Amino acid sequence: MIKTRNILLGIILFLTGCAIEEEAREKDYDATKKMVMDIVQTEEGKKAIRDVMRDEEMKKLLVIDADETKQAIEETLSSEQSVDMWKKLFEDPTFIEVFYKSVEDEHKKFMEKLLADPAIQEKVMEILEDPKMTDQFEKLMKSTTYKEHLKKVIEETYETPTFKKRTHDIMKKIVEEKDKDENKKKEKSQKEEAPDDEEM
Repeated sequence: MIKTRNILLGIILFLTGCAIEEEAREKDYDATKKMVMDIVQTEEGKKAIRDVMRDEEMKKLLVIDADETKQAIEETLSSEQSVDMWKKLFEDPTFIEVFYKSVEDEHKKFMEKLLADPAIQEKVMEILEDPKMTDQFEKLMKSTTYKEHLKKVIEETYETPTFKKRTHDIMKKIVEEKDKDENKKKEKSQKEEAPDDEEM
């Protein structure tokens, strides 16, 4: 009886310890998530990261320790604990929104610089001119899914205030130009008729 009670007590203590450890991990994750989000959102945090990356000594260190850094990052990112943490972070809609907003400007600049590169432009043109790619585009544009998507995009575009205003401005300009043309024709017609009236 005493032996059984001791075993049960041991199991309870073990499970309690696991629960506490799990709770501590959850708290660590929440704390890490909050800290990362707070840093990423602040201008001071962004500026600090940019300043560190621009520092000449840091650049030298990064060059010297490139292989070691790469290995350390690979090992860290490939660890189960790290993978689980990043999975959880990127499953959180709030974190995803904050993360992408923080890198949006840099990503845009990078893409603009990339697309301005003649070598990249040439490669893009090669891909677009490839007969296989042309066939794929044709198949895509003929597909029901694409047509439905395009229809939805057009309908949504028609409903936007910007599009409505632009359409209104264009129509107004067309009407104004048409009125001007008609007025010019009337004036010309009146001038042509005027000499005939004088002769009579």
